[in-house]
Amino acid sequence: MDAIDEYNALIDGAIERLEAMADAGVMYLPKVKVVVEAPTEAPAVATQATEDVRPSADEVVTPTAPATNPVCAACPLGASVERGAPVAGKGSGETGLFIVRGMPVEPGGEADGVMTAMIEAMKFTRPKVWLTHALRCRLADSDAEATRPALAACRPYLDEEIERLGPAVIVALGPLASLALLDTQDVAQVRGQFREYRGIKVMASYDPADIAGKTDLRRQTWADMQIVMAELKKTT
Repeated sequence: MDAIDEYNALIDGAIERLEAMADAGVMYLPKVKVVVEAPTEAPAVATQATEDVRPSADEVVTPTAPATNPVCAACPLGASVERGAPVAGKGSGETGLFIVRGMPVEPGGEADGVMTAMIEAMKFTRPKVWLTHALRCRLADSDAEATRPALAACRPYLDEEIERLGPAVIVALGPLASLALLDTQDVAQVRGQFREYRGIKVMASYDPADIAGKTDLRRQTWADMQIVMAELKKTT
C-alpha cells in the first residue's frame, strides 16, 4: 500500500467508524478536557513580546468569555454570532506543525474524524500538533467574505498563538483559514506551494469537511501535506 492508499484508507476508516456509531445511536464522542483558568486579560497582540515557551501536549490556553473579553465584546457581528466561550487552540508545538481550520466543528463528527486521519497519515498524533481556528466561535453564516469582520476581531487570538509557538509551518485548511492568513478564499488558486504569513511558511489546502468522498481533492490535499512533511523534516 503506497502513501496515498494508506491516507485514503485512514480517512475511509474514520468515516466508516463514525457512520457505524451514528447508526448505533452514538451522537458524539466524549472527550477528556483539560480545564485551565481563563486569563484575566485579552490575548496580547502580535506586536507585544511574549515568552518563548512551547505548551505541553495537554495544555489548553482558553480565552476569556465573550462577555468579559474586550476582543469579543468588540466583535462587529455581535448577536449574529452563535457562540458560547471562544474555542481555544490545543495540542503541542513540539512538531512545528500549526494547523488552522475555519471555525470550530462538532467534536467527534465526520469532519473531526477526517482531521484526525489526515494528521495520522502524516505520522503525527493530534496532541503533538497545534490545531486552532481562524474564527473562535461558530457563525450562522459561514460564507467566507461575510465573515471578514469576525476574522479581523479574532485575529489577536491567532497571532498570539503563532507568536508564542513559533511554528515551522502553518497549514491553512479551507476558505476561511486561507482568507485569514492569505487574504483569499480561493484555495485552489493558492494551494500546492508555500506562501507566507508573518514570515512563516503557509500551505493552504482543503478542509477535511470538503474532501470526504472526493478522490481528486483528497489527492491534492495529500500532495500538499507531503510538501509540508518534507519541509518539517528540514527543521528537525
